[in-house]
Amino acid sequence: MTRTQSTANSTVSAAPRAARSPAKPLKTAATSQPFTAEGGAIWARRWLIFGGLAAAALCVVLFVANVLRVSKLTEDIERLKKDHERLTHQNELFRSEIIRLQAPERITRIARSKIGMVSASSAPKTITAPEKSE
Repeated sequence: MTRTQSTANSTVSAAPRAARSPAKPLKTAATSQPFTAEGGAIWARRWLIFGGLAAAALCVVLFVANVLRVSKLTEDIERLKKDHERLTHQNELFRSEIIRLQAPERITRIARSKIGMVSASSAPKTITAPEKSE
């Protein structure tokens, strides 16, 4: 049987818990319980929390993706600015080279030295064809 200890005012039972009160059945997914308004509200609240967390996670992912894309675009802009500066400088060098190569003094000097050009002592004469009259 059960063992009891007597004290001045009360008797304490040392019996196991199952013997003192009837055990309540565990509620698991396998047990079928009728749908109640209270149970539906709990599930609705859980789905609302889950949906909120999923939306927050999606927002964080989209924000991080946006930050990474903006960072890459900023790097691309800086690279393109450097390329533009380099190409502008190179164009200036080419223009100065064109001006140097087209200088009349240089062309005359090369013509005299390479192909033996001789300066004319007088201006060239122009011959015009007589106009035909009808």
